[in-house]
Formats: sequence, C-alpha cells, structure tokens
Amino acid sequence: MFKLITISIFLFFQLQINGKVIEGEGRFYSHDEDGLNFVQKQLLASAYKDVISKELKNMGLDEKAFWESYETKFEEYFTPILNNMKEKYGIDVEGKKADLAGFKKALRYKRLNLKSRYGELYKAISKYSEKSKSRSQQVPNARYIKIRAQVNRRILHKIFLNFTTNNKNRNFLKLYITSNISLKDLSWADMGVEVETDFTSVIKAHWEKWLKDKLNNTVEQIIFTDESDFSSLSNFMKIPRVTVDSLNADTTEETPVNEFSNSLWMKININIDKTYEKDLNQKRGYSISGNYVLIDLNNQELLDHADYSPYDKVYSYRDSKALSSSLATFVYQLPIDNFKNIPESMKNASATKKSINISLNGFDNIKNVFELQKLLNAKGITKQLNAKINFLGSTNSGIEVDFIGSHEDAKNLLKSLTGESIGDNILTFESKENDLLFSLKEKVSESATGQGNKQ
Repeated sequence: MFKLITISIFLFFQLQINGKVIEGEGRFYSHDEDGLNFVQKQLLASAYKDVISKELKNMGLDEKAFWESYETKFEEYFTPILNNMKEKYGIDVEGKKADLAGFKKALRYKRLNLKSRYGELYKAISKYSEKSKSRSQQVPNARYIKIRAQVNRRILHKIFLNFTTNNKNRNFLKLYITSNISLKDLSWADMGVEVETDFTSVIKAHWEKWLKDKLNNTVEQIIFTDESDFSSLSNFMKIPRVTVDSLNADTTEETPVNEFSNSLWMKININIDKTYEKDLNQKRGYSISGNYVLIDLNNQELLDHADYSPYDKVYSYRDSKALSSSLATFVYQLPIDNFKNIPESMKNASATKKSINISLNGFDNIKNVFELQKLLNAKGITKQLNAKINFLGSTNSGIEVDFIGSHEDAKNLLKSLTGESIGDNILTFESKENDLLFSLKEKVSESATGQGNKQ
C-alpha cells in the first residue's frame, strides 16, 4: 500500500557562506625566463581550480559541466586577442615577415596571464594558506604547491550560474516611463513657466534622447505613460505570474499581456518645495527630492531604485527663462546616474523567468522537504528554480515555481526526479492536465520482496 506524502518544496538555496577548509594542489611547468610572481600566480590558479572543483562537488553541482563551459567561453573570449597577436607578429599575414619565436613566447604569457584571471574565480576563495611548495629535483621547472582554502559558496554559486546557464540578453519591447513632478507651496509660474507642460515636456524630451542613445539596441520603444497606460500597467501588475505565463504560452501574437511581460517600467517621482522667497534680491529657495524605481514587468522584480535626498537650491527669479532652465537642468540630472545602470540591470533581468503551479495533497512529514530541497538544488540549479508557497492547508497546498527556459523542459526536469530516494521513500511525479503533483511511495524492502516471492 502506498503512502502519499505532501511535500512542501522550497527551492531557494540555503547555502552556507563559507564551506569547510579544503586542500588543493597546484602544478605548473615554468620556463627559465618566468618571474617569481608569474610562477606563483599560475600555481595558485591551478590550486584554486582544484579547490573549486572539490567544493562544486561538495555542493552537489556538476563540476565537469562547469569547466567545459568555462573552457569554451574562455576560448571565445581569447580568439580575437589571438587574431590581433597573429597580425602583430606577422603570422599568416601576406607580405609581412613572421616572428614565430616572439609570437609563441608572447602568446604563452598572454594566454596564461589572462586565464588565471578569467571569470574572477579567485573571488570565490575567501581565504587560503600555503601548506607546502616545492619543485622537482629531476625536472626543476616542474613546480608544485599545496594550499588550504575556504570557499565563499555564495560567490561560487553565482559564478557557476554565470557559466552554466544559457542566459541570452533580452531585447525588451518597451520601456514605459511614468514621471511625476509635484509642487508644494509653488505655482508653475514660480518655476518660470506658464503651464506644467512647458516645464515637463523639455525634461522628458531630453530623458528620451539620452535613453535612446544608450539603449537603442535593447529597447524597441520608449513610452511616457498617460493615465490610460498607467491604469493598464497597474492592472497588469495585479495578475498572477502563472496566469501571465499561461496567456503568453497560448499565443505568439502581440497582445497587451505579452507586450507588458517583455517590457520595463520606470517610475520617477520628483517633489519640489519652496523654502523661502526674498523680494529684495529676487531670489527663491527650492527643496528638491524624489525617488526612482525600475521594474521588470515579466516578474515584477525591482531591478534598480534610488531615493533622492532633499537638495536645497537658490535661484534668481528676475529672468523667468533662466530660472526655468536652471530648475529643469537640475531635475533632468537627478536620475541620470540611475539611467547609466540600466544596461547592467538588463543583464540581471536577462533570464526570462516563467512560473508553474504544483498541487500537493495529504501533508505529512516536513523532514522530506529539506531532503528534496538538497536534491533539487543540484538538479535544478541551471534553470534557477525558485519555489514560493501559495497556500498551505491541513490536507493540501500549492506552490508557485519560477524557472528559466521552456515549460516542457521544466516539466521534464521534474519528471527526471522520479525514482530518487527521499528518506525512506521513493519520489514520484504525476501530471494530470494542468495539475503537477509530487508524491512519495514507501520503499519496498528486499526482505519483504523476498517473502512475497516465496509465498
């Protein structure tokens, strides 16, 4: 008889920041002209690789897949450098005498030097100490080092994802911008203009130009929202992500749903208060503050934000045109530093995350959750699975699972866990129409099986 155990799945990574002390060995065959610092750097790079491989294995990650991807990406990075060096030394260049010896020497140094830093793997080593260092008596150029090191698992986990996940940069359909300038104890005449649009339209035009120049290859359209756009975006933000994914999956046509889900929403709020006014010298004080947020509408993730502390400014209001120009220039500059961060924010949002729901019934033993979590940390890491409990009842529960890639790939990943051991149970996976269900079946012991056969 099978026992159904509901499993609450937490797929977030509870990684200890620092792992245990690991011994690593490094080897390097030096040349006579190599400096001591260069040799030491190569020995440490080799030892770090050994330590990292061991720690990846300890974390349940695929170190073979990691190093294969690392080597492939390094070659892609190094190829243009190699081609430039060939041209410099006349290798395969018609009409130019080739300096093959110089090329080989420079190539070896350049390649080893760059590879020892590539991927910033050293950042995953939180601390290390040398245990021993030696060189072969028979072959003096054969160097060896042994170190004891601790690895920052959080940094190593991030490096692993960078090299193993297939994250292509997204091209966003639209960047929606909602900007609001609020005045307190001021009129627009006090800002040097007759109406609000005389002030705001100039700022928006310059923001749009700046953003188009910098983002022309990643954002197809920049839209300053009106009331209708704002209402539509606000309503979209209320739709559960699973529903959005389902709607997007059902159609390839351009609809408001998938337009929004592949777009960004920027909000800029500026507050301007009057602090004082002196008729004698015709000067007026302004306090300018505000905030900024950038949201990935695909998953409502906050990509960037800033609070602008009050800036106290004093301007003459003798010349309305000069006053409005000074104020507009200052307001325009407020979010520019955040605008500069947008390309990096887009990289962080490069993996388009999707969601599926898992239905669970008959909750019994919480211990199995953590055993399954450890299994999924290893199996689901390249798809960056992350689960959140939607509801938890006495007899049933539901979990929303975020992931990258296709729904079919995610479902196949879950199916592949069938037969894995969770405690004293065997993991099974069922799919009924739109319902995905994990369950555990009690293991049948060999002795019980033998008795059954005898009967």
